[in-house]
Amino acid sequence: MSIYVSLAQDPATGDIALQSGRAGLQLVTAGDKIVQNIKQRLKFFLGEWFLDLSKGVPYLRDFLGRRGTSTSVFRSVIREHIAATAGVVQVLTVEAQLDRVTRKLTIAWRAQIAEPTSEGLTTVSGSTSFLTDELGRVLTDGGDTLTA
Repeated sequence: MSIYVSLAQDPATGDIALQSGRAGLQLVTAGDKIVQNIKQRLKFFLGEWFLDLSKGVPYLRDFLGRRGTSTSVFRSVIREHIAATAGVVQVLTVEAQLDRVTRKLTIAWRAQIAEPTSEGLTTVSGSTSFLTDELGRVLTDGGDTLTA
């Protein structure tokens, strides 16, 4: 079991999670931190961090808004970013779906992690979604979910 502690994020907003009442900041440990880091990595666009422009997923450069993009290559890049997250043992599945009618890109993934979550899970699944324009370019972050 890891001894590091980190601040929890509100899954709905991505902001720092607060405990109810006046208890203060909410902490997250072990597996929950790994899952939180996976979700953060998937929302991190290439070139977004000014201190290292080489970090992030190349959504805009290589995939979104480009015609003829290979779905298998896209899934492979997402798989690599999840696998590179500290604490991920194995990436089991990655699926990506772009619904052109609702203009929503959804990335669903399933991974085995080294530490159990607060619910005792070591195999976790989640999805991250983005809203896009008619050409598939990302407009806004649509949120994410986590399931057992």
